Amino acid sequence: MHREVLDWLGVQFDALGDDLHVFEIGSKAINGTARTAPRAGQVAQWWGCDLSPGPGVDYVGPGEEAAPPWPADVVVCCEVLEHTPLLRPILANAVQRLRPGGLVLVTCATEPRRPHSAVDGGPLRHGEYYANVPPETMRAAMTAAGLEVVDALAFLDRGDLYMAGRKC
Repeated sequence: MHREVLDWLGVQFDALGDDLHVFEIGSKAINGTARTAPRAGQVAQWWGCDLSPGPGVDYVGPGEEAAPPWPADVVVCCEVLEHTPLLRPILANAVQRLRPGGLVLVTCATEPRRPHSAVDGGPLRHGEYYANVPPETMRAAMTAAGLEVVDALAFLDRGDLYMAGRKC
């Protein structure tokens, strides 16, 4: 996870206040974790899922099925959606786990980012899925999931896409 992602998350958390319940999809700490974003330490509860066990993982399983033990104020999904063809089912699950008015915070790769492994950020491994997510695809998927897009940033020089959606 790169510094720009953590800084953007910090701005989002700062605007939300304290005592948040956060559900993270793709929570395994690889090159950093959303839990270290500025103001992330102010949350009341943080529960994460990932496909493989490791630091920051409370539940091992797919993001389209995981359910925290409480309704979430915020769902965080950072640097995951370019690694799965299940973008829409994952967003649908995120919205289902959110309290009314809650936020989904997504960061992912877009053009021209080079393909990279979900395992360690290195070259793709045999059988790994990868596809950069165009901003219009993410916006349409968030809207279809029942989210109002309230923040969207695309850094096409480095291939970063950040989007926040509020549950309608």
